[in-house]
Amino acid sequence: MVSTTTILALLFAVIILFLLGLGPILYLKSQGYRIISVGLAGALGFFFSQIILRIPLMGVLMSNVSVVTFFAQHMTLYALFLGASAALFETLGRLFVVNICLKKRKGWLEGAVAGWGHGFCEAFIMLGITYISYIYYAFLINQGTLATMGLDPASVASITTTLSSFPAWAIIVALLERVFAMLLHCALTTLIMTKSMDGKTLFGCLAAFLIHMALDAGVALLQINGASLFILELLPAVFAILSIGYLFKSYNKYKNA
Repeated sequence: MVSTTTILALLFAVIILFLLGLGPILYLKSQGYRIISVGLAGALGFFFSQIILRIPLMGVLMSNVSVVTFFAQHMTLYALFLGASAALFETLGRLFVVNICLKKRKGWLEGAVAGWGHGFCEAFIMLGITYISYIYYAFLINQGTLATMGLDPASVASITTTLSSFPAWAIIVALLERVFAMLLHCALTTLIMTKSMDGKTLFGCLAAFLIHMALDAGVALLQINGASLFILELLPAVFAILSIGYLFKSYNKYKNA
């Protein structure tokens, strides 16, 4: 059986994820801003850079036994590679959105909304889809009908074990981590947008790449070295706080640009 607390936590996480992801954009739309297409552009920037390009390429690379063996022997390099590759592809995605999709719509708000769309797309794919499927499976488990859905016995056992032992606090922690990431994505796309407005696109892209790489590689290195959950979540939280600070500072500078 899956506990009621776990199911409620999953429902809460999904609702909050959608409210945070879509709420600000829909609010701006209600205030007369033509902003939905900007959020969609940001979301597509993530989808194409990660889902269409990076992840399949990583799959091909990691199917090579020599590569897997090398990284298994050099875990620090593996962490740096993961961070650098994610940062590179997503920075290129941001650049495409800013300089191509939003070429005629440059402004602080457009950068922030595109970044928010980027972050929400990632959160929905990484967390939203998983949690929605977990809610569905949880009800099937509690009704005793999961085994009748055509899944093989090993999958049924795995899903049942996972959800039966899934603590509510872990669900909320994962949600917080996605919120931290959304704030960072918002700031990074805004950074590239504002530097593009200043004629310093290369600087903006380089800064966004290094910041993104520092976080992703940092978290991977902490995991490799057995850091506690508190430390693993503290690093994204610090980056999120810095992102909020940058967003406020850049807004004051570019709000009338």
